[in-house]
Amino acid sequence: MKRSMIFLTILVLSFLSFVSIYAGGPNRCVPLRPVTEKNLPFQSGEKLYFGIYTKVGLVNANVAKAVLSVDTTRLNGKVVFHSRVDGRINKFYNAFFKVRENFSAWLDAEDMRPLKYERDTREGGYTAHDIYVYNWDEIPHIDAQLDNSSKGRRDITLPLDECTFDVVSLFYRVRNLDVLRLKDNDDFIMSFVLGSKVKKNKLVYMGMDTVELEEYGPVDTYKFGILAARPDGTFEDESADSNMFIWFSADQNRVPVRFMAPFSFGAVSGKLNTCAGLKFPLGGKRL
Repeated sequence: MKRSMIFLTILVLSFLSFVSIYAGGPNRCVPLRPVTEKNLPFQSGEKLYFGIYTKVGLVNANVAKAVLSVDTTRLNGKVVFHSRVDGRINKFYNAFFKVRENFSAWLDAEDMRPLKYERDTREGGYTAHDIYVYNWDEIPHIDAQLDNSSKGRRDITLPLDECTFDVVSLFYRVRNLDVLRLKDNDDFIMSFVLGSKVKKNKLVYMGMDTVELEEYGPVDTYKFGILAARPDGTFEDESADSNMFIWFSADQNRVPVRFMAPFSFGAVSGKLNTCAGLKFPLGGKRL
């Protein structure tokens, strides 16, 4: 059974838009700065609060909220970052369709490699609980346990390399991107785990832009476009209506402050409402 899964789509299109995996060739990942405590643009205790909007015709409605948080914990005796994305439809819309989406990811604190990922979904009468374990052995692979109310439980194996991520872990990994090495119109291929597949899109760096936030005023940002993949493996043109856009703050935090993405009968967008526990002031010194 296919579900609209609006909130999951929102998160995937927004956070995954920063997941590009190859730069300048098929064997080279996006340039990252060294992963050290000093260089990391986030810290344990950070929380980001987003408002999610849908636009159909002239109607633009605030339909959902999302919270992205990160802390430190231990996994299999190792110190790791644990990040959560908690999203839910606003109370008014619960009467029509109740949605709860929760994502969790565990990342190696030393190199930001993904170690584990979980997705827990409740949409009306549909439920899903997916678990992905990253095995970085001689033959890297992902052991995935997919369990939903439509198909039941399935255990599958997915491909894995150094540039494969999930919706949450890639977000924190690539916040450490070396933006200073990017030029306008640089593009990359993205790879991420979604359901029973590893998906690819193309990311295009579109240069600097300014986003107005209600709580913080104008914020300088890095703007990116995400080009959808066609069935034959090629990508849409940069002007296609199916493309998405996301803006990251051009400061030491590199947080997403705005995104826009189309869906079948309109468009969805999101903006940063408030934040807490940032490592640096929002809109401050550029990274």
